[in-house]
Amino acid sequence: MTYIFISIAIAMNVFQNFCSKKCSDSIGGISDAIIVNVLRGFLCGILALLGLMITGTKIIIDLPTLLISILSAVSLGVCLICTVMALKEGAIVLINVFGTAGLIIPCIAGWFLFDEKFTFLQFVGVIILIIAMLMLVGYNTKLKGKTSPKLIVLSILALISNGFVMLSQKMFTSYVPNGSVYTFTFLSFGITAILLLLAFKPMGGNLSKPLPIKKTWHYILGLAISIFLINQLITNCSATISSILLFPMFNGLGLVFSTIMSAILFKEKMTKQGIIGMFLSLVGLVIINGIF
Repeated sequence: MTYIFISIAIAMNVFQNFCSKKCSDSIGGISDAIIVNVLRGFLCGILALLGLMITGTKIIIDLPTLLISILSAVSLGVCLICTVMALKEGAIVLINVFGTAGLIIPCIAGWFLFDEKFTFLQFVGVIILIIAMLMLVGYNTKLKGKTSPKLIVLSILALISNGFVMLSQKMFTSYVPNGSVYTFTFLSFGITAILLLLAFKPMGGNLSKPLPIKKTWHYILGLAISIFLINQLITNCSATISSILLFPMFNGLGLVFSTIMSAILFKEKMTKQGIIGMFLSLVGLVIINGIF
């Protein structure tokens, strides 16, 4: 059953990337990105609340649940904003690999926090993954004409924040073994939406221009559903599978299928450099996965 959950999560990951790209094509700047993600957060929170009501689960919020949910919420907010903004000028495969590389954080943290092994060979896999990212930066430059410092910063922030999203999922199932994943999801996305609203003005947001809601509402809904399901499924799976196995499997296969999707639907032609970069990223993921 666990691998069925992972398969569904991978399919949702591809759908999420599709919807994120569509939203990024419509937003004008940081204001639109914040509002899109506030709506996405509230929708995810509503879905989690419905899950709680359907299953008859009581909302029990103890201190570990609250603290881990706050970590998850802050990480989600940063990751969602950076990913949507980065997709405005970067290739999907580039942003995907940077986001995927975030798995380094839970894999290394798992060594200290959850007594999960992290070998020298897996460290080599991390180095290969970093080389793959550098190659894909070059691929993006050839595809888009340039790779701006802004894109690099956004991609690195997406890497770090996505890593902490994955870490928080593992922390919840490890430190709150009897906790409700619906409650965790509800708090994570609800707090994310509130934090983004509070950050709207300080981050330079204004509502003087029309929001692209009419053009993107169905993509925002698709994002909410896909991210909600991914969070539920991966958090549940993290209770039975080690970080070193779960996250490389989920992110690696998601990367392959998302790259195929971007080539078909968004005409992001894969050059020799892009193919090598993606191949190296998969090799790195396989090594980190402990298959070799």
